[in-house]
Amino acid sequence: MNNSYGDENVSFDSKNEKFNVYAKKEMLALKTAILTDWKVLVIDENLNSLLKKILPNEIITDL
Repeated sequence: MNNSYGDENVSFDSKNEKFNVYAKKEMLALKTAILTDWKVLVIDENLNSLLKKILPNEIITDL
């Protein structure tokens, strides 16, 4: 992970046994009448085909 995100952006929390990775990502938060909680999607070029299947065209063009 350090190679991908840099040493300054990766730390290990030994108490909770988890890694914390700080990365700047473009995200989209969604909440509709059907969704009771907020849902967050990472906007990534590798996921474009999936996003096009689940999001309306109006949202895709605004990304």
